[in-house]
Amino acid sequence: MPKRRPHEPGRGIRRAGPRWVSRMVPPVMAQRAFRGAHARGWRRGAVPVGGRGGMRGVACHAEDRGAGDGAQRSEGGFGAIGSGSAVCRADRQTARRDKACGGGTKEGEGMTDQTEIPTWYVARTRPIGMREAAEDKRFFRVERDLMEAGFDFYLPMEVWDQVHHRSKKLMQKRRPLVHGYVFLANVQNFWALSEVKTIGGIIGVQGRPLTMADAEVEIIRQAETAIFNELALQRIQRRADKDRLTQKRLSKHFPHGTPIEITDGFLKGEAGRVIRTTGRRTVQIALDRLANLGTIELNVDGMQRVA
Repeated sequence: MPKRRPHEPGRGIRRAGPRWVSRMVPPVMAQRAFRGAHARGWRRGAVPVGGRGGMRGVACHAEDRGAGDGAQRSEGGFGAIGSGSAVCRADRQTARRDKACGGGTKEGEGMTDQTEIPTWYVARTRPIGMREAAEDKRFFRVERDLMEAGFDFYLPMEVWDQVHHRSKKLMQKRRPLVHGYVFLANVQNFWALSEVKTIGGIIGVQGRPLTMADAEVEIIRQAETAIFNELALQRIQRRADKDRLTQKRLSKHFPHGTPIEITDGFLKGEAGRVIRTTGRRTVQIALDRLANLGTIELNVDGMQRVA
């Protein structure tokens, strides 16, 4: 009887591409093969899987050394002899089909995105993010953190003027137009976004982030622009009211006895003196040459002071 050949470590296991594939080998030989392979340190991809009958097969999974965050890892456990081969064969066929279609995951790369990168994402901010930054009161904390992290974001604002209750000075106030949310453009690294302490998460459904079209964000921009335009009109009106000529201010500009000269009308060139102010833009004057006519009332636009 010929001498039995000792079993070689790793016999019964063959490598096909980036996957470890099991063969239909007896459980004892597969167990010895695993032990020898682990002892020599060259076994990397396959891991033993236990079933009712102990060691029944080999787990087949993709090696993801150096893969990105989107790399997929598939593991197959089986309790009957030969089931691992069927699973791994199906995985290889799927990989070939994905490769022919231009999809699939390559080693050292993330999962291929089948859709176009969306324009805008909506992120929920933490309550502390809506507070003013200690370094610069012009920015909120979420704005400061996103700028430091290098993200392109849009935080619509509502601005208004408020009079201080003590000093009566006019102060400019600002607050988010959509409180608790910020819009992020072309996010490529969600892991880095999760490290921003003032961001609570991305709005999504079933683990997938929702996106917004640029046209929808443009509607919010138009609403923000309308608020700024209204504030600008209010400031212009406030400045005009401040510069508006009142009767009290007119009396300081044309006090009693001020010499004037008429510059418009049929009395153009006549000189006179101011008696008193009668309105916001009218004064009562007495003419020098026509004193017997008494006093007349003129608009301040039709006369000027004489030095």
